[in-house]
Amino acid sequence: MISRLTLQEYGKFKGASFPLKAVTLVLGENETGKSTLFDALFEQLCAPKGTTQAGKRLRDRYGERRSAQIEFDGEPLTFEADEFLNLYAIGSSNLSIELAPGTAWLDRVKSKLFSGGIDPTHLAGLLDREAKSTGNYAQVKEGRRLEALQEAAEGELQAMRRRREELLAQERQVHASGGRLAGVEAAIAAKEKEAAALVRLIEQQRAIAERSALAETLAALTRIEESERRERELAAFRVDGSAELRRLETAMSEAQSRLTAAQERRRAAAERLAGSERREQELRSRREGAQKRAEVASQLRRALERRRGLAPLAVVLLPLGAMALGALVGALLLPLLIAGLSPGLAAGFGAVALLVLGLIVVLLLQAGSGARSGVVASRDEWRRRLPDAPPLASEGYEGLIAELASREREADEAADRASELARERQALEEEARQAAAESERAETGLKLERAAHASWLSERGVATSQGYFERQREHAVLAKMLEGERVRIAEPLRRLRASDEGALKAECLARISRLDALIASDPVGEGELRRAERELDASAGELERLRGEKERLLTAVSGGLGEVKGSLGNLPAQLLAKERELAELTARIEALSLSRRAAALARDLFQELARDSDVLLDRLASEMGRSFGDLLRSQRPVTLERLELGGIAVADAGGTPRSVELLSHGTRDSFLFAARLTLAAQSREGEGILVLDDPFSALDARRVESALAFLARFRERMGWQLILFSKELSLERSARALFGEVEVIRLS
Repeated sequence: MISRLTLQEYGKFKGASFPLKAVTLVLGENETGKSTLFDALFEQLCAPKGTTQAGKRLRDRYGERRSAQIEFDGEPLTFEADEFLNLYAIGSSNLSIELAPGTAWLDRVKSKLFSGGIDPTHLAGLLDREAKSTGNYAQVKEGRRLEALQEAAEGELQAMRRRREELLAQERQVHASGGRLAGVEAAIAAKEKEAAALVRLIEQQRAIAERSALAETLAALTRIEESERRERELAAFRVDGSAELRRLETAMSEAQSRLTAAQERRRAAAERLAGSERREQELRSRREGAQKRAEVASQLRRALERRRGLAPLAVVLLPLGAMALGALVGALLLPLLIAGLSPGLAAGFGAVALLVLGLIVVLLLQAGSGARSGVVASRDEWRRRLPDAPPLASEGYEGLIAELASREREADEAADRASELARERQALEEEARQAAAESERAETGLKLERAAHASWLSERGVATSQGYFERQREHAVLAKMLEGERVRIAEPLRRLRASDEGALKAECLARISRLDALIASDPVGEGELRRAERELDASAGELERLRGEKERLLTAVSGGLGEVKGSLGNLPAQLLAKERELAELTARIEALSLSRRAAALARDLFQELARDSDVLLDRLASEMGRSFGDLLRSQRPVTLERLELGGIAVADAGGTPRSVELLSHGTRDSFLFAARLTLAAQSREGEGILVLDDPFSALDARRVESALAFLARFRERMGWQLILFSKELSLERSARALFGEVEVIRLS
């Protein structure tokens, strides 16, 4: 694990040191140095050469004098640049995976997952052409030409040998023995013994190869038996029930939606009923105030109306009384004056009359001022008795009486509104009861749907829908594996003439038992076997040469050497040349035949590897689908025709398989994120590291949380160090909640 990154001189950083932990979060806005830290980590972990594209980019960006250092807690980690950038460094701008054929890191991944990083199907096709013995192929044409030449050479050689035999017969008649002849014969015997040993070695190795093939067939039969046993355990998953399961899940989801809607209507009805009750309570308070104001207004209005009736009467009666009094005084004084009443008495009567007139004027003035004081007194009384009520605004009798009458009507209006609210509350109470009943029915329906869903899963021995789909996929994989294994044993069934798998197993065991009794040596490598075959060919050539020498010696020691020589002439040289020519042709023909047999054997081997690769591709697709579904919290099947982006299909939200390029931007980034982590886990064992540079920029908030949770589970499973660069400051809270202890580096 990296414990510290120090940048002596690297871009904007000089003498900067950053501690790193198992989970490190580097936060900062754009152009705060996150990319510089990422490049420094990349260069220290991968050490790209200056001639590579990555090395040139670092030199162009930071110059030649850049200097950085990392410290490790434990064993140092190293990566190749393309492997690191494609698997362990994930950023918003490079989520895509470079799966071009011939990529070094991809070849290593394929080498680990499949057949040495090669395409066995393609090679099997090429080797099939090389194994052909008929048709218009170059090796077939060459074989025919060589066979024609061989046939002609054999005819000529036979003629020469017949002539040689005739001459040698003459020679043997005159030569009984010779010293060198005995040595040559001893050499021939030794060479024949050596050739016999080589033949025994080759036969032993062929027996060992046959036993290995039989053991492979037995292993395939064992895998078939184990797969059939497991298939019987998964008998409930032979029939695809995914449609019925999805129907049950849909029914359960719809029941949940109905319950949610009913609960929402129940809540809304309860809120409306509570609002009605609050309005009733508020109206009750206003009604009490209105009734109190109406009582005071009624009392003041009646008092004002009484005063309004007396004031006009006083205004009319007082002038009339004054006129009558004046007339009475005049009527009394005039006779008295005429009768000679004394002036003093007349003055007294006049004074009394004036006093009475003055009283009448005062009463008239008081009647007018009393009307005005009644309005003022009523308004003052209103304020005294109702200090919290709005004051009376009218200043005249008629206006004030009308205003008081309107205050009296407020109580009647409040009573009418109270009756209206009571009726409204009764209707809302009925609505709330109906909503509660509907909610209870919806809750009962949801329980029934859940019970049906759980019962359906229980009948198949699983507890969750995911468990069912996993068993179903396992059954499908088993069926495909069984099909491949049965194809594998088809050729041994035919070759060993076995009626069924049981008979094939018995035949394989019997043959292995016989071969074990015959095999007395250890297996040798392919190179050793080829060397023995070459030595056997060389021994055959040497034997032929020795035998020729023997023949020549026989001729030399014969009494008629001269006659034989004269007869032989240049026949031995011609015979030797023809034998060499024939041996060369035979060797070339044998080489072609051996090449075809080797191509056929290699073709069969690569066909076997191709079948194994298909199973491994299915397993890798299942792993990717499981990781992608784990990230999205929903099942998204993935299929792999080949380990290339163009050979990957992913189910969209509707379940339709689509190529990666046709997925939505967010879904494609989510899948590539899950796929890269899956390949990273497959390609590296032991300690590792993930460096993420704003990888979630195209994801919504929900998928960001899911991706972080997926990262937490990945780190918990793999134990790798995690370094996350982000400009989203809010990511710190989520990271701490998911990862616990987090080292946070803030850049500015």
